[in-house]
Amino acid sequence: MSTPLVSHLLSQEPNAANHFWYRLRARAINQFIPTGATVLDVGAGAGSLGMILKQHRPDVAYRFREPEPELHAKLVETFGQQSAAPVGTPFSSPTSAVLLDVIEHVEDDVALVRSVAEELPVGSKLAVTVPALTMLWSRWDTTVGHYRRYNRKQIRRVLTDAGLEAVDARYIFPEMFPVAVARRVLRLDGGGDFPPVARPVNWLLWVIGKLTQRLGRLSPVGTSVVAAGVVRKRSEAEADTK
Repeated sequence: MSTPLVSHLLSQEPNAANHFWYRLRARAINQFIPTGATVLDVGAGAGSLGMILKQHRPDVAYRFREPEPELHAKLVETFGQQSAAPVGTPFSSPTSAVLLDVIEHVEDDVALVRSVAEELPVGSKLAVTVPALTMLWSRWDTTVGHYRRYNRKQIRRVLTDAGLEAVDARYIFPEMFPVAVARRVLRLDGGGDFPPVARPVNWLLWVIGKLTQRLGRLSPVGTSVVAAGVVRKRSEAEADTK
């Protein structure tokens, strides 16, 4: 039987490539993916990022890793077995790893990020998105299996503790902040799913989200945080701090 999280991801999959939230999340991490890179999507879910990259970044090679058997099977069906990247897969530069709304689902987030970073060539970037701000914790977080929400300082600390050089951390989706507050106050869980969005509303939220992303680090709040770190050899990282 599917868990609420798996059911949530599979239900979103048919429309994810055009859904404002998934598109804006992909847009937020796009700056960390160099031209011609291999993108390792860890905890790929139903493959929303892969579908968006196929449309908007045909220059990159998409590889996925997903431990849930039902989701893994869906990814193989969509992208082919050759795109699967189990632990131990060799990578060459340039490679970018992404963990999109993944590490909040595990108890030891630092260990997970470190294990992925150790697979990457020196100079690679690792980007994460996570739900933002403990004050926004609601029944929805419990329903989908979150352990925590993060502020910018906390997610930078996770990257640093995992051995990366943290280079960016910013809030995204500030326009959704009132919705998250209402979800907490009204004790809504949403059934572990996103509500359907009419096409005109979806377009409007996409436009608004593009504008608010331009605020970058100036945005004081948001419902998610996007952050990135660079894989350094220990000697290089120490040298950079001197």
